[in-house]
Amino acid sequence: MVHACMRDAYEFGGTCGQSALAHSCGDRSRHDHARAIVRKAMDDLLLGNLPIKDLEYAVVIHDDPKEKLKGSSFHQPYQCAIQLLDSGKSVKRGDEMHFVKVKPFNYQGRRFTVKPTEYVKKFSEINVLDYIRNLKTALNQTFEPMKITINEFEKSKGTLSDFL
Repeated sequence: MVHACMRDAYEFGGTCGQSALAHSCGDRSRHDHARAIVRKAMDDLLLGNLPIKDLEYAVVIHDDPKEKLKGSSFHQPYQCAIQLLDSGKSVKRGDEMHFVKVKPFNYQGRRFTVKPTEYVKKFSEINVLDYIRNLKTALNQTFEPMKITINEFEKSKGTLSDFL
């Protein structure tokens, strides 16, 4: 979802060409098009209208996950690796971890914030607010040269995204 919205945002920026540095390319229809893309992405996320696989992060781990077990906290890719190891799967340095950000939960006395993608069964497990925050940050960086901020894309009333 984040990746699809970013792709659409870059395509939007690309269609503006050199005039992208002007406020919204001086073309309200392009600005409205970008607004529609962002609104749809946020609404789909808030309503759970997209596949969980679309929210997946893929990160290569550079350390042996078994050695990370000694620590008191783990970066998200290692949280994923530990859960996979505990289920009997083989995980080693250099493997790519595929995970989704979920609402914090206790796992073996530690606070985890991700699960391997295949372990997430319900959309209600997803940490939607974290994805919204990441989407806003990424899109603000993308649209900054065009003098567009994410706040411009939020509806004035009617959806939960208005209050985020």
